[in-house]
Amino acid sequence: MLTGHNDSRRLISITDIYNAIVEKKAKALPAMHTLTGSDTTGHIHGVGKKTALKCLLACSDEALDVIARLGEGDLPSPDVVNECMRYLCSFSSSNLSPGEYVENISGIIICYRY
Repeated sequence: MLTGHNDSRRLISITDIYNAIVEKKAKALPAMHTLTGSDTTGHIHGVGKKTALKCLLACSDEALDVIARLGEGDLPSPDVVNECMRYLCSFSSSNLSPGEYVENISGIIICYRY
């Protein structure tokens, strides 16, 4: 994975990351990537991939199992949606409720689109 910008780019081995964490956490990495944006989007509302990864690594095994199910089926189940919102809320130190955080994120997404 290529990270950084301008003159401070560096290559990070995804294989090394996968091997360093337990399987449950590794299975949740694609969901983290989906929730935090593409490779070209370095952050979601000012929260970088490093913080997102730290929050993912702090999740319980039960939460990781649910988050890892993101992408199964046509629509995510309510428990997947709730756990993903809880994960996104863990980025914030302002203790926003999931509803408040989603409203905040929705507003940001709308601003970026237009």
